[in-house]
Amino acid sequence: GTMKEEVLAWRALKSFGKEFWTEEVLKMAKKTLYQLDKKHDTSARATAADIISSKATDEDLSDLLHFVASNETNFEIKQYVFQNLKMLSDRDDNFNQRVQRIIKKNKINDKSLFLVLEISWHYKKIKSKQR
Repeated sequence: GTMKEEVLAWRALKSFGKEFWTEEVLKMAKKTLYQLDKKHDTSARATAADIISSKATDEDLSDLLHFVASNETNFEIKQYVFQNLKMLSDRDDNFNQRVQRIIKKNKINDKSLFLVLEISWHYKKIKSKQR
């Protein structure tokens, strides 16, 4: 289908709730977020990230954190994933402890995580000046 149809499909899946997110849905969400099969719309990727983070195993969290620290060129999606993880961490102490443990265990560079926010802040500033 078209990118618009893909976005609508992901939003519909998200609206069904976690109990309907099978392993197959999670597998497709990972393909979409990480663009393992083709380029995907940023909105579809963001919704896929929501689904992954909502049912995240430690391995999924590790993958999400590595994604944020990666050289992915779409800063918007990196910032979205980072902010989503931060929001979930702020709301849930257990989630926060898992994230902190994974960052330490995998030696994920905190600086690269915060660099995402810094870069995206500058990007927004530049965009707003262009208007």
